[in-house]
Amino acid sequence: QLGNTGTGPMSEIGTFTLDPPLEIHGVVNFPNPFKADTRIRYKLSKSVNRVRVVIYTIGGAFVRELEGDTAATSLMREYHDVLWDGRNAAGEQVVNGVYLYKVIAEGHGETKEASNRMFRLR
Repeated sequence: QLGNTGTGPMSEIGTFTLDPPLEIHGVVNFPNPFKADTRIRYKLSKSVNRVRVVIYTIGGAFVRELEGDTAATSLMREYHDVLWDGRNAAGEQVVNGVYLYKVIAEGHGETKEASNRMFRLR
């Protein structure tokens, strides 16, 4: 039963906390296509322990992994951006082509992924 029973102060009303599911929104990069570097943007529904942005070739070969911001987005900070300089894990510039990227958020016993593609044109 919700509401005050009339026998005590209002603070005796039961409380509960909503824990929304972990979600990733607005995954996009800009500019797209890009020449030198691009920003990968995303929103989180709540704070997490870790965010990784993993970049692959269109054929699925690993290119590079970047660390992202883990705080929940809000009205004050609507999006998180991760800058990719167009280099692979060895520090070499990647060739022109289509690349896939995956934003992976981990926390609260949950893991969520969101992906998109980008185009490198120098």
